[in-house]
Amino acid sequence: MKWNISRLQQFQTCEQKYKWKYVEDLEPKWDGLPKPLGKAFHEGIAAIYKGMGKAKALDVAELAFHAELPLGWTELDGKEVQKITKGEMQLRDMIERYPWKPEDDVVAIEKDMEWEVVSGKVLVFRADRLIRVNGALWLHDTKTTGLDVAQMVRVQRLRTQYVGYAAGVEAIMGERLVGVMLDVVHKPEVYFKKTGEFSSMKESGYLREPINKTEAQLHEFKTWFVDMVQGVEDSKVTGRWHKNTDSCLMFNSVCPYIDLCLRPDWAEGMKGLFNTREKDYADEGGREDE
Repeated sequence: MKWNISRLQQFQTCEQKYKWKYVEDLEPKWDGLPKPLGKAFHEGIAAIYKGMGKAKALDVAELAFHAELPLGWTELDGKEVQKITKGEMQLRDMIERYPWKPEDDVVAIEKDMEWEVVSGKVLVFRADRLIRVNGALWLHDTKTTGLDVAQMVRVQRLRTQYVGYAAGVEAIMGERLVGVMLDVVHKPEVYFKKTGEFSSMKESGYLREPINKTEAQLHEFKTWFVDMVQGVEDSKVTGRWHKNTDSCLMFNSVCPYIDLCLRPDWAEGMKGLFNTREKDYADEGGREDE
């Protein structure tokens, strides 16, 4: 079986949400929030990494952003349109100000990788970039945040995700990988007047910070990975999926699956309100286009 980190983290947060999305394959059509921002930004900087230039990267990013929006979004509630407009402005600013470093010694870009963490259980992930810094191999990753960039780095240092990715790269490449070279990009603050008109914007910020891995962290990651995978497999057998009501409201957003959870007896009839989730590189069997 093949697994990725984000799915296992979803299972850890709320097993029932994992079931709706990855077992029932239900994808919300639209939950009222411009969530495509992070994905679109990564699409844009990937274009920069490939040497397309910032003008082309901006086109790629904006196309990815709008591809995730519902048809007729301009007719949504005024506040929702404002959120989307804010996302567009943030995306443009972050791409334009991203401090591209063409002098990096690039080993690979957007490389799909598979690492058998334990027998029969494979971690699949995509490395944004593999680069050499002073001859040493690093995994290069980028995160966007609304937090202070220094605070974001402190939070990221605690995540076992990077340890798992770094260990996977090392196992696959057969070469020691020092750790993760993390780029944190702060989303610019965008302000609107009470009338809804644009007022001002505080430009985006940026910080690059190395995150090293330790053997203790690697052991912790493997234990977590095996526990989460076993949990998913057990739930599939028993049909019991724990509902974590604390995650029904997160980041001022209501979980898009909440109605399915509140009225499970109506769930079958409500499935038509969702899209069918498209398979991705983490689904069993790898990428569909392979």
